[in-house]
Amino acid sequence: MSNAIQQQADRMLHQWEQAISQDGVKLVRLMVKTEDISMLDAFYQYMLGIDTDQQDITFLLELPFSSRETFSKEILTQIDTTIEEWNTATFPEELPFRRIEWKADYTETKDGNEAHLAVSNMNAFVKYLCPEGTPKVSFIFKLLGNYDEADFNKWLEQALQLPFDKAMVWGIADYVGFDTMKEIANRYEKDVISISPDINLAKAAEQIAEQLAQEASEENSPDANFRMHLIKLMRATNDKNSTEIDKQTKLCIDIILDRVQYDPNWIAQLVVVYTLLHSYHIGMKELDNALFFADKAIETAYLSEGKIDSASSFKLQGNAYMLKGNVLILKKELRTGAEVYQQGADTYKKGGEFRLCCECLRVAADCWHKLGETDKELDSYVKAFELVDKFSADDIWSSTYPLLLLGLYQHSERHRVMPTKQIEQALLPLLGENWLTLLHSYKHNLGHYEQYSDLV
Repeated sequence: MSNAIQQQADRMLHQWEQAISQDGVKLVRLMVKTEDISMLDAFYQYMLGIDTDQQDITFLLELPFSSRETFSKEILTQIDTTIEEWNTATFPEELPFRRIEWKADYTETKDGNEAHLAVSNMNAFVKYLCPEGTPKVSFIFKLLGNYDEADFNKWLEQALQLPFDKAMVWGIADYVGFDTMKEIANRYEKDVISISPDINLAKAAEQIAEQLAQEASEENSPDANFRMHLIKLMRATNDKNSTEIDKQTKLCIDIILDRVQYDPNWIAQLVVVYTLLHSYHIGMKELDNALFFADKAIETAYLSEGKIDSASSFKLQGNAYMLKGNVLILKKELRTGAEVYQQGADTYKKGGEFRLCCECLRVAADCWHKLGETDKELDSYVKAFELVDKFSADDIWSSTYPLLLLGLYQHSERHRVMPTKQIEQALLPLLGENWLTLLHSYKHNLGHYEQYSDLV
């Protein structure tokens, strides 16, 4: 993670710890802006990771909500599966292991309350794990796909009506401006606490861009006037000052158009300006405008071909494709978004940016998965796996590449195109004989890479 992102993650972790430390809290409602959705999963893993100063136990429940009648059983099935995976895994000596001798009781039902089956079993599971009432055991709900929000809220309300073990707390995201769980939070104000995690991608992008501008000024002494107006533009977008945004955008572009005649590397600065405007309009929920500036960034990045070194040009183009793909996903145009991320992956690959290439493939695979197009999802995983020889072990653990490897391994159709032996032959030299255990462990510790270096 960059310093700016790392700082946000640390603050978010502190917010979470404060929330779950309050007596009587059953549910933490994470209020997240729609423009920050793309980072939410990574922050879940970082915020609730096992390898942090906190000692809490965390389970991430990723599953669809089909109906009140079946959801409790689906939760328990996933918990049982997680336990089975844990118990049958082969752990290196360096990692602590305790076999879990607990199974859900599917007969623990109660007429009139569909949530009782889940809550009673989760209470029993928490009591098994923490008989002394500490540490906390957190269950984070990540609901997949579209679902009936009213039906889910009825199930959630039924759950909150039941007693929770003092060590158990649930977490779930609600989106600013939609507030689908606001009424529940108001009715159960003693049980539900709402927090606004400090995820601000626009601010982080501003900090990173300012840092890069400063580094560039120290190395190449670019035009100080442009740097000044660019930072003013960053501040104006953060303050949502439309008049100042228009003014600083014009001043920046005027300087760029003058400079680019003598140095084509200034094309990249125009892409930076369009990127800032893209982020601003996402923050304002003006997604059509954000898409316009993403397209302008792509158009501008292509102008760099043949004028600057090819690696820099391809990276510029790939970055622009990621901007567009992000907007399309926010607009729920998943198919087009996946196709744009695939274009980004192809472009990054041409420029030798294999980590960014694979990150695009990961997002594309996620889109295809949500669309139910498993063949295309699998194709994205396979394309990423074909680049495994471009990664060292350190590269793998300091990126999201393990999520791609795990996605490939767990794909239901994987065996017809990629036998386990082929995956094993590629990963054994890099990750050692415990490669599958380490991939599972990585997913639960995203953001904490240093622990793996001594295990491979």
